[in-house]
Amino acid sequence: MDAYQKIIEQLNATNIEYKIHSHAEIPTVAEAKEKVDFNIEQCFKTLAFKYEDKILFISLLAEDKLKYSKLCTSLNIKRKNLKRIDSKELEDKYGYESGGIAPISVSKDIAVIFDRKINDRDIIFCGSGRRDKTIELKSEDIISLDRTVVIDIAEEIEQNLEQER
Repeated sequence: MDAYQKIIEQLNATNIEYKIHSHAEIPTVAEAKEKVDFNIEQCFKTLAFKYEDKILFISLLAEDKLKYSKLCTSLNIKRKNLKRIDSKELEDKYGYESGGIAPISVSKDIAVIFDRKINDRDIIFCGSGRRDKTIELKSEDIISLDRTVVIDIAEEIEQNLEQER
């Protein structure tokens, strides 16, 4: 069973209301901005990392950048030990398509970490495990799922813009 099917089963089992949006495959944020009709400011991207024997799904606003120092300090880990997971391993072992990672754990090996900005949104759009489907759901519902925490991990967009000037 692929991750998408497991995610849908998990959402149904926990009585979480959600909507599935079908669309052309969108493996990147840049393509999402061009191809989807929902507000990109409500979209969360998910990055996958390995730390020792754990998988960490890090989810933050689509246009934000991960601030590694914040993440590592919050988790009390060294940056050099945090590695991007190979997309083939992610798909073969857990069923998530590259570019379609959902911030929803389908295995006890996977922990999900959301940036604190999820608390500022009532509704979010996120990956589904597939590149051609996006899940819309309440932020309070997704952060209530098992193995999910919220911490401050994003670099502020405004800071990025000021540094570019």
